[in-house]
Amino acid sequence: VISNINNIVYAVYKTDAESLEDARTSLAGKTPINRVNPMAEDHRNTTVFVNNNANISVELFNDQKYIILFWAQVDQTWVEGTDFDLTDITYPDNLEANQSKYEAFCGAAFVEKVKGSRSESVELSRPHAQINIASALTGFPVDIQTSKVKVSGAGASFNVATGKASGNTDITFKESNNPEGT
Repeated sequence: VISNINNIVYAVYKTDAESLEDARTSLAGKTPINRVNPMAEDHRNTTVFVNNNANISVELFNDQKYIILFWAQVDQTWVEGTDFDLTDITYPDNLEANQSKYEAFCGAAFVEKVKGSRSESVELSRPHAQINIASALTGFPVDIQTSKVKVSGAGASFNVATGKASGNTDITFKESNNPEGT
C-alpha cells in the first residue's frame, strides 16, 4: 500500500530498440527528450493517487518508439528539480533511521507504434529493501527509544532502466526516534 508517495518523476527517451529489454540497455549516455518532475518549481502541482494509482499524460510523436522511466517518491526525497538522471539515482544527504519518506517505486514502459491517444498501465515496484528493526519487545525489559543503522556494501546508485544498483558504498542512517505503534 502506498501511503506517503505523492510525486511521480519520469523521463522519456526516443529509441530504435525493438523491445523493452533492448531499450533498457541502450540508454547508456543518452539524454532523455523529456524529463518531468511535476513537483518542481516550473511544474508545481501534486500527483494524486487513488487506490494506489495515478494518471499522468505524456505527449509522444506518432510512429516512434520510446522507453519511459518512472520513479514514484515522497516529494523532494530522492529526485528534485527538473535536471535529474533516472539511470543514476543516489542516496539523499543526511539519511535518518526510521523514516518512511525513503519509500520509492520504479518501473519502465516500452511504447511503440503510437497512433493518436492511448492508455497503458505500468506497474511500479520497490527498487530497494526496507530494514525493519524491532522497536517494542513484549515480555523483555528493553525500552528502545532510538536507533541508527550502518549498511556496508550497499549499491552506490540505482538505474531505473536496468533495475540494477552499481558501485559499492557504506550508508549510515543517523540516530532517530523509533516509530510508535505496532
